[in-house]
Amino acid sequence: MIKKYLLKHKTIYIKINRIRKKVVLRIRSFLKKPKEKPIIILGNQKSGTTAIAALLAKYIKKNVTLDMLPICNEIDRLILQESRFEDFVNKYSILFSTQIIKEPWLTFIPSQVFLRFPKAKYILIIRDPRDNIRSILDRLKITGNKKKNPDEIKSLRPGWKQVFMPELYNWDYDNYIEILANRWNYATNIDQYIKSKELVIVRYEDFMNNKTYTIRKLAQKIGEAGKGNISDLLTKQFQPKGKSRNITWKDFYGEENLHKIEKICEDNMRRYNYKK
Repeated sequence: MIKKYLLKHKTIYIKINRIRKKVVLRIRSFLKKPKEKPIIILGNQKSGTTAIAALLAKYIKKNVTLDMLPICNEIDRLILQESRFEDFVNKYSILFSTQIIKEPWLTFIPSQVFLRFPKAKYILIIRDPRDNIRSILDRLKITGNKKKNPDEIKSLRPGWKQVFMPELYNWDYDNYIEILANRWNYATNIDQYIKSKELVIVRYEDFMNNKTYTIRKLAQKIGEAGKGNISDLLTKQFQPKGKSRNITWKDFYGEENLHKIEKICEDNMRRYNYKK
């Protein structure tokens, strides 16, 4: 009876379910300790981190955390350093108890992550900003050719709403395309914050071109022996397919917004061989 009522009121059901999951995580975290030398996979949202983390985990036969739901409600305070990342790790230690950790939001607090896990091996996934930003907007059902910020941004749930909040980074940009382009730059530049010899960078396009080879080479670079068979995962869709992925950049963004992305991201696009 209660479940039927909640299903009729989807928003209430979702909120209660999230609270339940957090409570379960807190309880289970009492029994787990964080790994001190994990493999941490970073990258902007919708850059292919889930697929690469899942395939790598199976190939080298290690357990993996693919996302951290609780971070969505705490990322504001973590970025602004109003709360400590160390406390977050202790509170949800089970999420950091796996051998591979993947969570895009960790990309935006790199100094704090590196300070807590200086012995970790780091992997950064990058993707052409024009495809990456389009994939984010497509996921959120937001068009890319608006001159003003779309109204849909106001109703985004925690975890996505913060993607469009320039105040978290002390930026003056108020246009959603400019914000997303600068976030791409920030994610791509984390090698300035993570001073680790263990940082390996993977282009999503290279992964898509040859998944098996990319995963095998990635495992070698981080010093892990590959033993698992990943053939059954090669065609698996880990995230919903974007409906606009076959639309040209110009048609999706319009000339003005496309130019903004290419201008803002120009240096890093050249750095990673993304041509205009």
